[in-house]
Amino acid sequence: MNNLSLLQQIRGSMKNPEPLSEENFCKVAEPGLTFAEAQKACAAAGVDIGKIIVDLQRTICNIYYADYESGVYFVVELTSKLLPDGGPVFKAYTMAQKRARYLKERDWSNYYLIAVPAPLQIWDFQKRYREIEPERVFEIWSGIYKKIDYANGQWNPEVLEYVFSQAPEVKGLPVNENGKVTVYRGNGTLSVPPEEAFSWSTNRINALWFANHSGTGQAVYEGEVAPEKVVAYFEGFQNENEILVRPRTVENIRALDLIPVSQKEMVRMLMPTLPELIRYGRYASELGYPSESVFEFHGKKHILRVLLLGLIYFYNGEPALNLLDKKILIYFALLHDLGRTNDEKDDAHGAKSVRRIIKEHIDIPELQIGRRGREVAQFIIRYHSLPDEAGYQAIRKNSRISREEAEHLKLLYEICKDIDGLDRVRFNGLDLEQLRTPYARRLALVAGALLQEEIEQVVESH
Repeated sequence: MNNLSLLQQIRGSMKNPEPLSEENFCKVAEPGLTFAEAQKACAAAGVDIGKIIVDLQRTICNIYYADYESGVYFVVELTSKLLPDGGPVFKAYTMAQKRARYLKERDWSNYYLIAVPAPLQIWDFQKRYREIEPERVFEIWSGIYKKIDYANGQWNPEVLEYVFSQAPEVKGLPVNENGKVTVYRGNGTLSVPPEEAFSWSTNRINALWFANHSGTGQAVYEGEVAPEKVVAYFEGFQNENEILVRPRTVENIRALDLIPVSQKEMVRMLMPTLPELIRYGRYASELGYPSESVFEFHGKKHILRVLLLGLIYFYNGEPALNLLDKKILIYFALLHDLGRTNDEKDDAHGAKSVRRIIKEHIDIPELQIGRRGREVAQFIIRYHSLPDEAGYQAIRKNSRISREEAEHLKLLYEICKDIDGLDRVRFNGLDLEQLRTPYARRLALVAGALLQEEIEQVVESH
């Protein structure tokens, strides 16, 4: 397996196409099938094997018949099904010839939607872009660009310059006090350097999402660009507030203070947390949290990630916390959503959780948190789903605690809200400005990386 995930291969583009040859045939064909057999079967079907291309960097969607001149494209399966007469190839070839009519009709939208497979659209477009009417070339390019992920470095600068020169006038740009547009970019291990990037966002939340979904998150950058250097602006959260700029025109680029994700850093941060993650994580199942599906966000996996984030904070964050603080973080992580009945915004679920804890005598016996720790943890659970000021006001009104104790309670309240809030990366909803503690803000990329970890499996296997 190469270093691209299957999803990245499906959503990405062929970057290293080369003609099928006797030398690379054995690397992509079914064992036992010979190049000579495939050549004979293709000839019997009227297909020129010399027009088959492969990409050895991919494990799926990596073999295509690609006749650029006629616009005939189709997937080829180099298996024994080809024998004896290449029937499957003939059938695919015939269907592809019908789809190629869009090229003859210069129906570019349908040509790239129907005739050209997604992994080959950049390859075809960059050969053909001068054939497209100038007034339509940006529209057609934009359709391909939005469809293909992980295309870093594939767009020829000359092609981009021509396409961008045909873009329509940009309106409605959010100009800052300097007369420029503030832009953000999330970079992961699959991203190009920000200096070379032409895709940015006017929204930091969208940028963080891309940092966490372009390989492992490395940075979120902020910069400025002059309005005249902007090529297009796709306003709205559903459009990722994307802003396209001419390459190397973003100024004053700086990285936000986030911990970049690497294997070494993750091992360092996670190692001290694992015994307690395993010890207490099993309670997520015993407490009845549901397994999560695509449409469920507050189930077992969420609880385990909040638990792990709390442990990461305790062992790595500042200021240093004491042993009782750690127990409070664990208690909060495991019990804070017991009162939830849906995935919608629910200000009351914190109070509902506490009522259920008290009514059903729910506890974590192994934790040995004590009466004082339990009172603090339940206070935080009660107020964690309410606006910050509601919790702050309740702390100020508590006459039973000293000023120093109130300040420490406020810190724990903020940390608990932050470790819960950090997991909003799972649905593109984490606003760094909403986090309360400096260390939590630094954990945004780490929180994104935890989405890829099999935390539930780790807990249940012990």
